[in-house]
Amino acid sequence: MNIINGHVAILVESIQNTLDRVSKYNYPIGEIEEFESEGTKEVYLGDDNKLGQLLLIEAIGDGPYKKAFMKRGEGLHHICLLVDDVENYVYNLSGSGWLLNPISVKTMKESDTAWLSRACVPTLIEVYQPDENLDSTAANSFISSIELPESSEKVGLLKKLGADYIIPSVDSKIWLTIEGNRIQLNDLLN
Repeated sequence: MNIINGHVAILVESIQNTLDRVSKYNYPIGEIEEFESEGTKEVYLGDDNKLGQLLLIEAIGDGPYKKAFMKRGEGLHHICLLVDDVENYVYNLSGSGWLLNPISVKTMKESDTAWLSRACVPTLIEVYQPDENLDSTAANSFISSIELPESSEKVGLLKKLGADYIIPSVDSKIWLTIEGNRIQLNDLLN
């Protein structure tokens, strides 16, 4: 099964302030869009012709993103995995230690999307089945690797996702490799 980096979503206090801070990296910036139904303002960073873009999300209304921001502040919100068959992918994770968010019962039917979590992992995992065939590789991703802290009690949990670009961090920090440069997430936000 193909498992491709769709995007990495960062929840920020202000998209404009974050864009000002990351301007030194000269990343391509997409169009800022508002999604009233989600209560968000969003913008993608990265080349349009590449997968694995960086998605900045600002909570501008009530909803799950506002709740997450109020609880945890700025930081990694989710990693989107693109898969060939979302139901089969989730089924194969059974017994792996990953938990299926209850909202997935609804989102799998409505949008071929499932949400996974684990208290010891500092992000949600969005699993999405796009309409088009997946034939790309991580080699043409804007973000080519994501390093996450891994709990000593749940060693191997990240590997069970089957996404070779999501790896355990050696120093308990979150790192992104963007266009070949390894950058600590906190450096992007500060």
